[in-house]
Formats: sequence, structure tokens, C-alpha cells
Amino acid sequence: MYRKADIRLKIIIAKKINGVWTLTEEFPYNNSAYSVGHPSISTTGDTLFYSSNQPDSGFGESDIYMSVRKDGKWGQPINLGDKVNSAYDEMFPFFFDNSVLFYATNKGENEKADFDLNYICKTGNSFSAPKSLEMFNTEEDDFGLIIHPEGKVGYFVSRREGGLGDDDIYKVTFKGEYSLELVVMDKKSKQAVPNPKVKFSDNVLGTLAGALLTRMLIENSTITVNTEIEGYQNSSKSITTVGKAYGIIKDTLWIEKVEVGQKFVLENIFYDYDKWDILPASEVELNKLIKVMVDNPSWKVELGSHTDARGSDSYNETLSQKRSDSAVNYIIQNGIAKERIIAKGYGETQLVNHCKNGVECTDEVHRQNRRTEFKILEMDGK
Repeated sequence: MYRKADIRLKIIIAKKINGVWTLTEEFPYNNSAYSVGHPSISTTGDTLFYSSNQPDSGFGESDIYMSVRKDGKWGQPINLGDKVNSAYDEMFPFFFDNSVLFYATNKGENEKADFDLNYICKTGNSFSAPKSLEMFNTEEDDFGLIIHPEGKVGYFVSRREGGLGDDDIYKVTFKGEYSLELVVMDKKSKQAVPNPKVKFSDNVLGTLAGALLTRMLIENSTITVNTEIEGYQNSSKSITTVGKAYGIIKDTLWIEKVEVGQKFVLENIFYDYDKWDILPASEVELNKLIKVMVDNPSWKVELGSHTDARGSDSYNETLSQKRSDSAVNYIIQNGIAKERIIAKGYGETQLVNHCKNGVECTDEVHRQNRRTEFKILEMDGK
């Protein structure tokens, strides 16, 4: 600890450039008259916690401060106040998962004591009341806790009985839980869908409270959640705990309200000139439609292909029908029942702009008419 040796610490910033760690800057609030040390930074890189024995600005001998970087500049340090700091030493801050600040304090009941580990939780710009990390603390010094980003392994320093020297390093393995908080959102209204009906691939039921669905997850597992909400284009996504820290996993599923007759343009469906073969780039988009139909098993749809007005009407109708047939065949070959999808070639009969026969337009404007759409014909047998 720096006070024993009376060493003036300072915080420097280094970057690895071409494989070499290079000093790029110093923390602007370093001072040769006192120590600034024990830095811990948020994963976003914009919030720094540190300890300093800066005189006339704190509550005791060493306090914990916070500085927020904005527009590339570190803001004026903020003392964390008497919730954290005391008349003695608060040191070794460690900010975990952008939500929990661990630190060591030697605040005793009557006089200066050995270091113990405490923690506070950060929500927005406010902090909870400090709590003792009792499972780690002994009658000797316990300090310097750091935790791996996955939240499963940590290290700390202790002078507890049974060590090999004065201060020893200890490893600790954490066992925790994963809790999912899932919200289903309406794309159009930007509002949460109340009491959404969803199904998890492991068949575990969640608990609903209004629009929030919660459930426990298993370590190192991945599940799929599907919405099953009538009147919406249902969706699905994978949720995993692999590589995630213990705690709450928050996620959102976005769905769109739909009705019979509604049309959706499939972007990036490409064909070679005068061809109807499905190109690799088009497969990506058609796979999205396949997923939509899997997520909405009661739907029956029409896949319509449209051309621009260049070329004869009959030629464009034939070409668009072949392209639509080709796309529908691809979809059927990938598991969608043929009774659920109809191919329709519209040629140039449904232009979306003024570029009809005899009207001169740029290729960019003509391209607006060359599109592939799917239209909902039936939902839930209606």
C-alpha cells in the first residue's frame, strides 16, 4: 500500500501499438504532491474509479473518486461521498460488469482496523448503500479483489492465517445464477406487448409480470425463444449464457403487427440479366422469409415478382413468373409446405412509380419497380 512507502503514485495510459505497449498519455489529475492510483475502468472505457490521498477534498486519508470521460477528455474527479469514504482509507476499487464497485476499507468501529472488502451497486448515476463482502473478510487484511469478465473466477489479496507470506494472492471460484428478463416490443408503436405468449425451446415456462417475462437459465447453454402472438409477424432468437457473467441477462424481441393482404418487400433479391436462377445473395433474403414462415406456421403467402417497364409486357410477365417460381421452389425445398406459398409473376402491371412504357427514367428509378414481395393471404385459417 502506497502510504507505507510514501510513494506518489500516478495513473498512466498505454496502448499496444505494433505489439509494443506505448505510453500515450497521463491521467490529467495526477499530482506530484499526492498519490493517484488503483485505477479501474468501465468496460465502455468512459468511467474511471481510482483512489487518492488528495488533501482537502475527501473524508479521510485515502478516498475513492470517479472521473467520466466525454469527448475524449476526463472530467473533474468526483468524490464518491460518505456512503463509501470514511475518515480512514478506502482503496483498491474494482468496477465489475458496469454495475458493481468493489473496494477495500479499513474503517473500524473505534479506530483504524485491517482492510475489509465492501461493495456498492451502481444504477444510472446513483449508488446503493455499501455492503460487506463477508464471505471474503477475516480479522486480517483482505483487499484488491478483481473478477474475470465472465464472473466465474476472481483473485484477491489477504494476510489471513495459513498463508505463505505477509500478503498472499488467493483465487476464488464463483457459483451463481442466470436470470433472463425478456421484453417483446411492437415495432410500430415502440411499446412493450403486454402478457406476450412465447415458447422456449427447452419447454421451460417463464413468469409474466405485465410485459416482463422472467426465468432462470442454465450455465453454458443456448436456447431459442419464439413469440406466438396472434395478429403479429412472430419472431424468434437465440439466447445464450455461454461466455456471460452470472446475473441478469436482458433481451428484447421485436415483432410487427400484420393483417391479411399486407405486403412486405424482400430486399436484395437479385437475378442475372434475363435469368431466374437464385443467386447466393438472394438465398440470404429468402432464408429470412423461410424463418418468418417457420415462426408463423398458420400463414399462407403469395410471393410476387415484379419487373420494370422496359421490354414487352408479355416478356416481362413470363420472366417475372419464372423468377417467382424459382424463388418459391427454393423455399419449398427448404422445408416449407407447397400448400402455404403461391408464386405469382406480375411483370410490369404493378409499377410503384411513373416509369411506364414510353417514359424515360434512369436505371435507379427503374430499379424501384424491380422487386420481390410477399403478401399474406391467410392468417390462422382466416
